[in-house]
Amino acid sequence: MFLIIKFLLLILFFLNSCSVDSPITESTTPIIYKLSFDTLDVTDTLKIYGNNFGIKDNLSYINISNIKISSNNCIKWQNNEIWLVIPDTASTGDIFIYRNGNKSNVIKININNYPKFNYILLVKGEFTIGSSNGSIDEQPTKKIILTRNFYISETEISQRLYRIVMKNNPSIIKSDELPVNNVSWLDAVKFCNNLSEINNLKPVYNISGDLVNWDTTANGWRLPTEAEWEYACRAGTNTDYYSNSLDNIGWYSDNSGNNLKPSKMKQPNKFGLYDMHGNLWEWCYDYYQENYYEIINQINPIGPKTGNRRVLRGGSFDQGASYARSSNRSIPEDLKGSIGIRIVRTKFD
Repeated sequence: MFLIIKFLLLILFFLNSCSVDSPITESTTPIIYKLSFDTLDVTDTLKIYGNNFGIKDNLSYINISNIKISSNNCIKWQNNEIWLVIPDTASTGDIFIYRNGNKSNVIKININNYPKFNYILLVKGEFTIGSSNGSIDEQPTKKIILTRNFYISETEISQRLYRIVMKNNPSIIKSDELPVNNVSWLDAVKFCNNLSEINNLKPVYNISGDLVNWDTTANGWRLPTEAEWEYACRAGTNTDYYSNSLDNIGWYSDNSGNNLKPSKMKQPNKFGLYDMHGNLWEWCYDYYQENYYEIINQINPIGPKTGNRRVLRGGSFDQGASYARSSNRSIPEDLKGSIGIRIVRTKFD
C-alpha cells in the first residue's frame, strides 16, 4: 500500500513539473478568415476578421495592393478584428497582414478606383424656359427644344467623389456625407474632364489657362446648359417649384437652420432628381447675359459666346425661397460654401 501511494505521488510531481517547465506558446502568425466585402471603393471602410492580429504597435501593418498601412493608422486593430479605410491610391490586388515577422495568408480584394454615383437618363423634349412672373432676366418666356437625350447626376456631387477625382476638397463645410461646396466654375469643368478620363470617356472641355472650349462631339461628363438644367428641374411642371410645398423638396433658409444638408433628404422630382431646389447653387456652362432670352436659340441653346460670369441655378440652404425657383437665374457674388455642382453627359445614338 505504501509503495502504491509513493508511486502516485511521484506521478503527480512529474506532471506538475512538466506544466511549469513547458508552458504552451501562443502562435503569433496572423490568420485572415474573411473580409467584410470582396469588392469595395477607395475610401470605403474595410473590416478584416481573423485571429492573432495582436495589438497596435509600430511593427504590425496591413499590405493592400502593395500599400503598407501601419496598425497605428487603422480605425480599429484588435486581436481578431481590424478596420481600415481603403487608401485613395489603392487598386485591385492582394491583402495580407504582417505581425512580429510573420506574414498571414493572402486574400484577393477588388477595389474600384472611384466611388460609383447614380445618374438618370432624361429623354429629349420641349419645355418653356423662364417665367412671366419672374425677374427681368427670366423674360420673355420661350419654347425650348432639346433634341438629344442626356444623363444627369441624381444628386449634387459628393465631397468624397470630388476628393478622389481631384485629389483635394475645396469645401468650406467639410464632410463626406455632404455635397462638395465652394467649387469654382473652372474647377468644376476640370472635375468633369478628370471624371471622364476615369470613365474612359472623351473629355468635353479643352482647357488652356482660364480659357475653356466645349467639344460638342465628345461623350464625356460636363456641366448642364441653363436650358438642360431648367428642363431637368421642372420635370414636366410649369410652376415655380415641382411641388406645391417647397419644404417637402428643398432646403432653404427657412427650413435648413442655415446648414448644408446631405443629399436625398427631401423628395425627388418626377425625373428622380434630388435637391434641384435649394441646398446648393449649381453651376451651368452658360455665360450670364441679362437679356439672353430675347435672343436665345430655341433649339439646344448653349448660352452666349462671351461674358464675364457663369450662371448659377437652384438656390441654396442659406437663401430665401424665391432664389430656389425653377426659373431663377443668378451669378456668383460671395457665395463660396453655397456653390456645388451637378453634371450631365450627352447620350449619342
